[in-house]
Formats: sequence, structure tokens, C-alpha cells
Amino acid sequence: MYGKKRKFKMTRLKKPAKKGDKEITVETANVDLVKGDKIGIAATSYKYDAGEDNYVESYNSKTGVIKLTKALTFYHWGADKSTATTFGGIDMRGEVVSLSRNIKIIGENVDSFGCQVLTSDIMEFDGTIRAGMTKMDSVELDFCS
Repeated sequence: MYGKKRKFKMTRLKKPAKKGDKEITVETANVDLVKGDKIGIAATSYKYDAGEDNYVESYNSKTGVIKLTKALTFYHWGADKSTATTFGGIDMRGEVVSLSRNIKIIGENVDSFGCQVLTSDIMEFDGTIRAGMTKMDSVELDFCS
């Protein structure tokens, strides 16, 4: 399965985003977000699990403003310019990544279990071995393992 390639892989926050905010501002280079896209926002604090996901209500490609469908649960740090020169090559600004793909395999969420993607080898009756192989690129799996 090969989904449509997207320009957008990752961008950085240009401004801090506070808990409760419903919009964030990101760098605009190679960002092709559309309404309904799912994004991930990485943690920028010592709390390792302070990352979160959200959905795009709208995106302005000129200003970099992403309006979100729900309020943020955590604070995420951002700045207008990279911090790499100050922190030995490390850009400390929050990362925003695209989680949406145009091919979606969605398992039914029953008791927190979903689908499984299983690939296996098999031996035919004549002794022929058929090796299993799964190839996926730009495919979204939700409630799957």
C-alpha cells in the first residue's frame, strides 16, 4: 500500500502555545496541512508524556497559524528563530508533525483493542515456502498493532 506523499513531515513552533489555547503558530516551509489533518505536538518540558495530538480546524499558509479543533492540554515552547546557535546545535522549539495519511486502516476500538496487521511465512503442501512481506508507505494505522 502506497499513500500519497506529503510535503509536510515536521515543522517547529514559532511562538509558545499555552495550555487551553486553540491555535498554534508554526514555520510555514513545506507545510501543506488541510482541515481534518491529525497533528502531533511534541513535549517541550521535563514531563516526557506532555506531548499531544490534535486536529486541524484551519491552516493559514501565509501566517503559519493552525486553528485546532480542541484546546491544548499542555504548554509547548516555541520561538521565532532556531535556538541551535545558543544550545550547541539543538533547536529546542516544539516539533509539530503530520499524523494523517490518505490511506487509512482503522480498527474498531472495542475494549481498547483494534485490528492487527499480520504478515507471516507459509509452507505449501509441496514444500514451497512463501515468504510474507508487508510494504506500506504513507499509510495511517489507527487502533492497530
